[in-house]
Amino acid sequence: MVSPMPSATTEVTIIVTDVNDETPRFRSERYVGEILENAQQNTPITFLQDAIPEVFDYDQGKNGTFELFLRGDNGIFDVTPFKGINEASFLIRVNDPSFLDYEKVTVMNFSLVAKEIVAKDPKMRFPITVHIKDENDNFPEFTESLYTVSVAENCRVGTTVAWVQALDQDSDNYGTRGIRYTSLGGSIANL
Repeated sequence: MVSPMPSATTEVTIIVTDVNDETPRFRSERYVGEILENAQQNTPITFLQDAIPEVFDYDQGKNGTFELFLRGDNGIFDVTPFKGINEASFLIRVNDPSFLDYEKVTVMNFSLVAKEIVAKDPKMRFPITVHIKDENDNFPEFTESLYTVSVAENCRVGTTVAWVQALDQDSDNYGTRGIRYTSLGGSIANL
C-alpha cells in the first residue's frame, strides 16, 4: 500500500485594482440659477428647479479624484471646492460683481467642468445658466432737462399745456412702466 502524499495548502490573495472606468457625473441633469444684479462678491448663486449641486465619480483613489472649474464665465463667478474625491457638493459664487447689470445682460451661460486628475483625458462639461434678477437701481430721468411752456391767458380749464416724459432703465414696475408723476413744481405751482 502506498502511503498518501502529504497535502500542502497555500493561501492565495487576489487584489482587485480599480481601473478608471467612471466619468465624473452631476446629480442633476441641468443647472439653472439666479442672482441679483447688485450681488456682492462671494454671494452664492441660488439654483432653481430642485437642482442638487453635487458631482460624483465612483472610481477609487486618483481615478476618483477630480478638479472643478468654470469655463466661459469670464471670471465673473468661481466654484468651490476646487477639488473633490469620489463626491463633492459645490457652490458657485460671484467673483466679479461689476458685470452683473440687468440692464446690460439678463442671462449668462457657461460651463462647470469636472476633470479627473489622471493623465488620461476624461472630463465632463456641464452647462450652467444664470438669470440676472433686476433690482430698482436706476433713477427715472426726464427726457428733457428743462420744459419751457407758454400758456395763453384765456385757455380753458383742462387744456393740456405740456407733455413731460421720464424714462427708467430698470425693467417692469422698477422701470418706465412703474413711473408715477406725483407733484407739480415750478412757479405755477405756487399760484
